Amino acid sequence: MNANSKIEEEKEVLKPIPEVPYEAAVITTAKVNKYSFIRVDNNSYSVPKELVGKTVKVKKDPEHILALYDKEIVADHPRLNGKNKTCLDIRHYLGTLNKKPGALRNSTVLKQEPVLEEFFKKYFTEKPKEFIEFIRKNKDVPFEEKQ
Repeated sequence: MNANSKIEEEKEVLKPIPEVPYEAAVITTAKVNKYSFIRVDNNSYSVPKELVGKTVKVKKDPEHILALYDKEIVADHPRLNGKNKTCLDIRHYLGTLNKKPGALRNSTVLKQEPVLEEFFKKYFTEKPKEFIEFIRKNKDVPFEEKQ
């Protein structure tokens, strides 16, 4: 039996390639601190304040950080490069901002979303509570510009 026939014989018993793409990710856990952040690779990522003190599952791939609690995605952030950086999601702070809507204008969380900040300045500067309600109603819409 030659090498080619052995290869053909092997091919007949090989399993098909799975249709699900292979993901390169690291799964760990992180405890949510009192500021509603998880720490991943020396960077901070916001999660909903209801999770303070709880432990979340973290899925870290080369481009994203996903936080899961009770099998539900509670945060999805772009992965930060470097150390001691912070990534915020305004949706995690709507309750706090609703109590102090005047804080929105100069907030770090708004400055991290340039498209959203411009939208706020153009249409809602004098109506921050309406802006907060707009974000709440459109919480599943991505903020980045499509090109």
